Amino acid sequence: MIWKKLLSLITFLVLSTSTTLAQFVDPIMKFFEKEHDFGSIRQGEIVEYIFPFVNVGEDTLKIFDISASCGCSAGLLTKREYAKGDTGYLKVKFDSHGRQGQQINKIYIKTNDIYNPLTVLQIRAYVYIDYKNNLSNRKSIILLEKYFHDFGKIKEGEVYSAIISVKNVGNDALIIGEVISNCNCIEAIPKSRKIQPGSSNELKILFDSTNLSGLITRTIKIFSNDFDNPVVYLTVQGEVIQ
Repeated sequence: MIWKKLLSLITFLVLSTSTTLAQFVDPIMKFFEKEHDFGSIRQGEIVEYIFPFVNVGEDTLKIFDISASCGCSAGLLTKREYAKGDTGYLKVKFDSHGRQGQQINKIYIKTNDIYNPLTVLQIRAYVYIDYKNNLSNRKSIILLEKYFHDFGKIKEGEVYSAIISVKNVGNDALIIGEVISNCNCIEAIPKSRKIQPGSSNELKILFDSTNLSGLITRTIKIFSNDFDNPVVYLTVQGEVIQ
């Protein structure tokens, strides 16, 4: 009995030591902050922010991929591998052309950090239009009711819908052209392609959650004859649960 207890104790100590050593030899990516708010910026501005990070593990940190929830954000690195103790800098750029209102975008970083293989950063901005300087000479002006819609928690396999109002605040007829999404799971259907000055119309959004899981963020591009703002972006998001 004593030998069995002693053997169990030795086995426990060996496993604990192995686990402790593994924590030191693996790469670990640590960001000093994971969110940044640009505050209010004028439509058309391009702003940048740098997220510093450090490899606090013992092995080489390797960054496999960087992607963003929409094309307006981009992450730039000086290199892809970081030795023990190395500090890196991820530059994130936000292009506000064609956007308005509250913007929330995520940057996804895949690494060989086994404890946290996917790191998610978030940037925010409130994009406003300088009406006094930008709209005085524009004939057709597109204005969305909102530029970010959150479906919240949704069940996998079902189709959800939302209605977004599209208004023409210009002095000439607004013609809606192509409306496309970066995912087959999202469909956007305008009720009418022509909107008279001062009038509004509906844009119906359909979100098919079939075969999806987790937090899904997608972008819809809306093309029109607004000369200075020919493409506007609507971001939709939903958390798909099984």
